[in-house]
Formats: sequence, structure tokens, C-alpha cells
Amino acid sequence: MLTKLIKAFDLYVMSPKIAIAVSGGLDSMVLMKLANISKKINSKNIHIIVIDHNLREGSKEEALFVKEEASKLGLRSTILTWKGKKPTSKIQESARNERYNLLFNYCKENHISDLFLGHHLDDQIENFIFRMFRGSGVVGLTSFSNFSKRDGINLIRPLIEIPKSDLLVFAKKQKIKITNLNELYKIRNLFLFSLEYEEILNIKKFKSNKLFNLHFSLLPKYRGCHTNFYQIYFGERKSGVTLHKIEAGIDNGKIIDTISFKITKNATAYDNYINLLNKSVILFKKNIKNILSNNYQLKKQNLKKGRYFSRSSVDYNKLSNIKVIKNNLDDHNKIRSLIFPPFQLPIYNGKKIMKSFYVNKKIKLVFI
Repeated sequence: MLTKLIKAFDLYVMSPKIAIAVSGGLDSMVLMKLANISKKINSKNIHIIVIDHNLREGSKEEALFVKEEASKLGLRSTILTWKGKKPTSKIQESARNERYNLLFNYCKENHISDLFLGHHLDDQIENFIFRMFRGSGVVGLTSFSNFSKRDGINLIRPLIEIPKSDLLVFAKKQKIKITNLNELYKIRNLFLFSLEYEEILNIKKFKSNKLFNLHFSLLPKYRGCHTNFYQIYFGERKSGVTLHKIEAGIDNGKIIDTISFKITKNATAYDNYINLLNKSVILFKKNIKNILSNNYQLKKQNLKKGRYFSRSSVDYNKLSNIKVIKNNLDDHNKIRSLIFPPFQLPIYNGKKIMKSFYVNKKIKLVFI
């Protein structure tokens, strides 16, 4: 693992002096460690740049954490702070532009041509999907690349072909401290939004009570796990996203708002998931200003009208190997509930099913 990552880093060390943007997240912390280990560059010529956007409480402490970790490795570091009045709209876009302005100006002032960024393969996939949801054209869907140039600075992403799982293994072996959920517990004025987070959040650990979740069902229906699968499996004709407060329990917090859409008869689990992601963006944008200004209403759920599903309630490997298919709607629903190309496709007679159509009370399958 170490050899693989060092090789990926060393491949792009082409200048005697480089800068690395480090946020405190997994990828950039690993990148900083790789630079320290590398024999292709003198540690004195490595500049660690930390950006403090100054948008929320605790950002200064996070920047100081990175600076301290860089110091432990014997690397010089600089914290650059976004100063001045902050925008009230398009905050993320403005923050990204300001971040690059700060990074580029620092590189130019210090005669550095190569700026290393810590994006990994999972970021590449996530960014590709996000752009697809936004309707990007073919060019827009190209997403990140290992090497690009902007404003006279070489942007280098040596980890772009490395999966996050590999970085986690490396980080644990190297005992790299990474900013994680534990850092968020301490922030009093934290606004936390959870979307498809795989773990149950323990609200007692947070100093803030401004915790929200975007759940992929119309609560109280389908609380818990595998919500997308079950909606298709049970033949629901309507789905949606629920924005709710995170409270003790699982997906049982008071509801702020919902957004719904129709599920077509032949829609697959993957089709439905894309719709859920798309609608969650709309729901978030609609409510974010009211939430930040504490101007919203809460509605208690009637849990008797819904059902909870555990993580262990579905074994996709077992379900995906289909031995018998009958020409009925139940079997059609089962097939399309398993069509989710990023993870699995149902298999019948040794062939993978890409699509199922129910026409005139008969199932028509499309195989890869």
C-alpha cells in the first residue's frame, strides 16, 4: 500500500518546490504525509497551505489543528483566512472561488508553479454523478483530472485514481490524525445536515441541537435502511425526500418539509435514487435560509403509519441470484428493485439484467 501511494505521489513531483492544500480531511492529510515520506523532494521545499474560510465557529481551530500536524512532520505551513464581508447567496461557490484565489496568490508570491490537491477516486465518482444530476454536457461530465492548469498554476491530484478505502488503510497504519465527526461534537453553533450517512448519529455527543437529515422516503414510511430498495420492491407509485430534525431514535424526528414525485411502473432502484438525490438538492435549497434564520415549523411524525427496516433486513447477494421469474407485477418489482449498477444487478440464467419492462401483464428483460 505504501509503495503504491508513494509511487502515485512521486510521479507528479516535477518541480523542486511545491505547495499542498490541506483541509484536515483524509485525502489531504494523507497527501501531506506522502510528501513528507517522499525522497523526490526536500521537506524544506514543501509549503502546506491551510484555508480558513471563516464561515462558521470552529474553523480557526481546525486550521490550527492542520498547522500543528504539519509542524510534527517538520513541514512549514501557512494559514490563509478569507477576510471581509461574506455573501448571503451562492456561499459554496463563492468560498470555492476565494479558496483558489488565496491558493494561487500564495503560489505566485512564493514562486511555486505546482499546487497539489487531495482529491481521491471517490471524489471523482461523486463529482461525476453530481454533475450528471445538474445536467452537465459531455464536457462537463469529465470531472477532475490528475493534472490541469489554471491561472498559470499547475493543479495536481496524484490520488485521483486511489479509492478512499486505500487511503483509510494507509492513514491508520501511519497513525494520521484526521478531522472527523468527533471534531463536530465540540462546535456549539453547528448546523449539521446529514444525507445518506451510513452511521447513526448520537445526538447526546453534540453541543449543538441544530441537526438535520434529508431522508430518502416520505416519512414516517420506510424509516431506517434500504429505503430506496423497499419503495421499488413494494411497488410504490410515489416517493420523495423528507427534511427532518435529528432526534433520539432513527428517522423519527419532527418533519420540517417534504418533496414528492411519481415513480413510474418500470423505474429501477437506480432511476429512483437519481430522483431522490435530485429532489434532495431542491428541498435543501428551498429550506436552508429559513433553517439558518431559525424560521421553520416542525410537525411530529405518526410512527404508527410507517415501518422501520434494519440494515440486516436485506441480503442483496442472495436476492440478486434469481432462479424463477413469473409474469407478474411482484416479480417485476423485485427485479427492478435490484437494478442498481454502482453496486449490483440481478442475475437470471447467468446473465445480468439491466432493465425490466412490464407490458400487457408480461415481463420483458434487457440483459447486458
